[in-house]
Amino acid sequence: MPSSPSEQPTPGNVRYEMRDGGCLWVHLAGDWDIRGPTPEAVLPTKALKDAQSLQFDTTELGEWDTRLLAFLDNLSRLAEDEQVTVALDDLPPGARRLLRMASAVPEYE
Repeated sequence: MPSSPSEQPTPGNVRYEMRDGGCLWVHLAGDWDIRGPTPEAVLPTKALKDAQSLQFDTTELGEWDTRLLAFLDNLSRLAEDEQVTVALDDLPPGARRLLRMASAVPEYE
């Protein structure tokens, strides 16, 4: 959370980078929480078709809440549909734990 009520959140954003070996890096930056504007977060549907794995860079990630989790869940499901391995290791521990819990529960039909 910002240190004072007058401090505005830094808008969240995402950038994708395809690296050698078919690894699609997802660079997350800024604040991904309900207090700020909705991040410009387009899912990389075309890039995932060429990817073998998905890796996260969160070095510039600020505050986050369910807004980030919803994005990550959608991205992870899209990657799994394309048989792309998703590495959650570089996500914040809380986000990683919640995503693993969500994926362990079968979808309601």
